[in-house]
Amino acid sequence: MLKMDLKFYSAFVISSIVFFSSATSESSQQIRWVRPVEGTVSNSFGHGYGFYGYYRAGHTGIDIKAKVGTKVLAVDNGVVKFVKTKRNMRYGNYIVIQHPNGLCTLYGHLQKVLVKLNQVVKQSDIVGMTGVSGLASYPHIHFEVIDRVPVRDGAWGYNYICKLQRITNKSEKDKNSMLSKQIYDLVPLTEIKEKFSFMNVDHKEIKHFYRMRKGHCIEESINPLVYYNPEKYLPKYEHSDMPDFNSMRRSRNRIISSKLKAIHPDPE
Repeated sequence: MLKMDLKFYSAFVISSIVFFSSATSESSQQIRWVRPVEGTVSNSFGHGYGFYGYYRAGHTGIDIKAKVGTKVLAVDNGVVKFVKTKRNMRYGNYIVIQHPNGLCTLYGHLQKVLVKLNQVVKQSDIVGMTGVSGLASYPHIHFEVIDRVPVRDGAWGYNYICKLQRITNKSEKDKNSMLSKQIYDLVPLTEIKEKFSFMNVDHKEIKHFYRMRKGHCIEESINPLVYYNPEKYLPKYEHSDMPDFNSMRRSRNRIISSKLKAIHPDPE
């Protein structure tokens, strides 16, 4: 068994050297990945929507809706570069796998993680189970394709997550003054959608993200990350609607509301 693992790992290293290239120049048609989970895409790359008084824009991956406990697979050969099982209000239980072409894939909101850090995995290996961990409101996995491992400085699911606030008694001069201080409290929703959502693109480089800090929507800098549209690399998925959050059971609403109170801690 040890000899087989060493042989596979050696093959992985060699393939990484031979086939590594920048993801922007590599055609997605050259990549033969499998689906990470069987289900339907309920939230597309770059999408934005209202969520319990907040607005989320610039979805950095896709959400694949599936029943709790559905098997989650490695989309390709690779090495597990990050494992998170400690409770958090972002992706919950999640892992990151680095692949021979240099890209990394992230699998979030898992019920169970079935791999360990630095474990070598093969395409279609079971790496976890679908769940509702972290700030998930229904069973699904959040799946990302990125150019490196985003351990501490990712956009955490969305480029923008801030409270929806009405513009009242504020002049254009006041608004421009606040924008110059990188405070985005009073930006109209139409402008938020235009500025922070990026539907129907192949990839998006993100250098800043936007979160609530002490009652204000603040711009924060990160080391640039390139996020790729996962659907360009995967077999075609059917699409389904997201749940109607306004009509969800009150008990579930209370759970989500309590989670939202801790939605914006500094990245761990």
